[in-house]
Amino acid sequence: MINVRTIQDIVTQCLDDSKEWFPDVAESLTHHCLALAGEVGELCNVVKKVERGSVDEVSARQMLRDETADVFIYLCNVAAVLGMDLEAEYDIKRSFNARRFGRDDAGIRQGV
Repeated sequence: MINVRTIQDIVTQCLDDSKEWFPDVAESLTHHCLALAGEVGELCNVVKKVERGSVDEVSARQMLRDETADVFIYLCNVAAVLGMDLEAEYDIKRSFNARRFGRDDAGIRQGV
């Protein structure tokens, strides 16, 4: 059987995990924003190391996957603390960006 989850299911699960594992900061927007920034920094640090050649791309793949998952988890926690529907907000922002950066009927890029 296929396990179908929505992003909102994952957002809820992330906050529930935080409440269980880190109850003192589980609903702290400051904590989750700082943690998100830290994880983005760790992701970028791996990319930097690949770029400069001190870590090969093959070795970095798992580190990049791990750090990307951490970024996603903290982003979900931020969304949960804000009480936002991340899927709905994505749709709204995508529509805005399509109008701003998309192409018109003549294929000319808009918003340039």
